[in-house]
Amino acid sequence: MPKITIDGIECEVADGLNVIEAAKTIGIHIPHFCYHPALSLVGQCRMCLIELDPIPKLQTACSTFVKDGMVIRTNTEKVIKARKAIMEFLLINHPLDCPECDQAGECDLQNNSFEFGQGFSRFEEQKRTYSRDIPVGEKLVRIQDRCIHCTRCIRFFREIVQNEVMTYQWRGNNTAMTPLEQDGRRLDTNYSGNMHELCPCGALTLKDFRFKTRPWNLTNTESVCPLCSTGCNIFIDHKQRKIFRIRPRVNMAVNTWWICDIGRIEFKYAHSQTRIAGPRVKGADADWKTALDTAAGLLKTTGASATAILCSADATNEEALLVKKLAAALGCSAASLPAPGVDPLEMEDHLLLRADKAANTQGLKALGIVPDPALADKISGGAIKTLLLINPFNKQLAAALEGIRDAVAKIPNLVVLDHNETDFSKAAAVVLPGAVWAEKNGTFTNYKGLVQRITQAFAPAGKAREDFGILLALAQSAGADIACKTHIDAYNEIRDDLLKLEAQIKKDIEAKQKAAAEAEKA
Repeated sequence: MPKITIDGIECEVADGLNVIEAAKTIGIHIPHFCYHPALSLVGQCRMCLIELDPIPKLQTACSTFVKDGMVIRTNTEKVIKARKAIMEFLLINHPLDCPECDQAGECDLQNNSFEFGQGFSRFEEQKRTYSRDIPVGEKLVRIQDRCIHCTRCIRFFREIVQNEVMTYQWRGNNTAMTPLEQDGRRLDTNYSGNMHELCPCGALTLKDFRFKTRPWNLTNTESVCPLCSTGCNIFIDHKQRKIFRIRPRVNMAVNTWWICDIGRIEFKYAHSQTRIAGPRVKGADADWKTALDTAAGLLKTTGASATAILCSADATNEEALLVKKLAAALGCSAASLPAPGVDPLEMEDHLLLRADKAANTQGLKALGIVPDPALADKISGGAIKTLLLINPFNKQLAAALEGIRDAVAKIPNLVVLDHNETDFSKAAAVVLPGAVWAEKNGTFTNYKGLVQRITQAFAPAGKAREDFGILLALAQSAGADIACKTHIDAYNEIRDDLLKLEAQIKKDIEAKQKAAAEAEKA
């Protein structure tokens, strides 16, 4: 490992790091615009200039890789002077419209302007201007006046998305980033929303978030995306019990720096007009005690052979444990339904999207709640008289139920636990309003078997309750032997099962990769 000196601090860093990344390891930030660890090096913004002994000229930290014995200075008078000059050039044409820019408060250009800007400009000519607020695809808006030509957007689409939909047009002072829509290429990829974080100056902003609120007014809660089995790590940015946006949270083992646009934008069901407002019994509003007592009574009415629990893989591991215990107490089966043509390990694209559109298929599998095709036959044949249906709002479970939708609606003792209205909740004898993922605590197990925690951002809407509490009450009413009273207790009870599953899935993935490699050779 190379031993280097940065600003007088001797340190040992991993081989192969550039100076920006090496400085990070000891808490030194080197400002930059064009550099991103996932993208190719271009060294064109010149903001990361440093002194490197014994080289007389300043060097770019992004393209300088550490070697043993290097002496680096990042904060000398010469370096500061160069950074101020760079900022002066970048701000010549920038509109300085921070008060109306959505990037304000989390803008690299703004932050560096505060630190290295001079507070005045020697530029007396007319600023370069372009038409503003130009839609770029369905999700982004382009404000070309703000662009500082870092090329992050171009490199992201070319190198990460592998769909070259942007380029630069013209030269010199007139250079402008341009979507290649005139060539028939559309910028509406599943990953274009990542420009919201990647653009360092507000030239590309997310249509969905424009003029909604300021980032400093938002509370950021760490969580996991529930919309497929990848389990991308995210921030839920919320205010007054409302989600304003979803942002990626870096996890190199799962989603690296990115999330797909589905996970970024499709959170609005959390605040939809179709949220279930409160408990219902036989179509009439009821209090929680009445609804829970009625549901518990119905589950014990028809005997084990005519009773079943059908659970969506949106349920957390902790909720799945309670489902398992409830089924054991009732003597009935707890299962999911097979989604047509879905392999939990199957990729839908080359980057993040998976065919499995549920967050916790593997977690349910660890607890023995697996797809049961025979259950669909029993329901369609009328053998099931009492059914607890959990989260049929999930698209994957809804698709699996499509062929038996009418049969489910006709079950006399149908109890639905869900957060949004569906045809099933409208037909149910008892409706128990649950929480969306942002309103509860627990864990999901992703397709790799990796267990990840979701954290409650705000309390459930209206009269809804966390699913864990609802299932706990039902299980206790059924006489289940339950030692866990909280989701943390429940996790501790199932931790070993989840670890065993992770080890098995790792073997399955390795076997699949080996078979694919051998098939490619053949």
